[in-house]
Amino acid sequence: MFRKRPLFRVKSLLSESSVRRLGVGWSALIIVGIFLADSVRVLSSVGVAGLFCTGVVYGMYHQRIAQRAHWPSLLSFGPIYFLHALTGLLHSTHAETALRQDLVLQLPFLLLPISFLLLPTWQQNHKTVLWLLLIGCCLLSAGSATAHYLSHYKAINQLYLRSQVMPTSPDHIRFSLLGCV
Repeated sequence: MFRKRPLFRVKSLLSESSVRRLGVGWSALIIVGIFLADSVRVLSSVGVAGLFCTGVVYGMYHQRIAQRAHWPSLLSFGPIYFLHALTGLLHSTHAETALRQDLVLQLPFLLLPISFLLLPTWQQNHKTVLWLLLIGCCLLSAGSATAHYLSHYKAINQLYLRSQVMPTSPDHIRFSLLGCV
């Protein structure tokens, strides 16, 4: 007599607009995870895994590759990962755990392009939100590094004299590269 309704509808959950928002959410988690890597190491990995799973489920449900036209540029990172893995396997005699750890750390170079290949294109406002989040995180991190320098300038100047770098979050190389974006 009474028809039970499902708690959620798969069709609406896997619609293009829902998947776009979910992809932006996972990407935001990745960005925030980069800046909080010292305190919450797993945040970026959760974002990468979520983005990958969303892409795979979306691709399987709709039985299509959303960014098929962009496959050469998106999958160009794959051979680099496999070359890295092959080189590591050929030269691994005593450091197999180090190789496995390195391959897991490099896994985003394989998973992120596949994810973006399977997911639908983002709208301009989604891209703007992610850019603003990245810029905001960079500004907060730069402000934090500046405040840390001002409160510990003598010790940091001594670090510079010994050819060391000022501590930043994320580390100075990633922070400098993000500043170039």
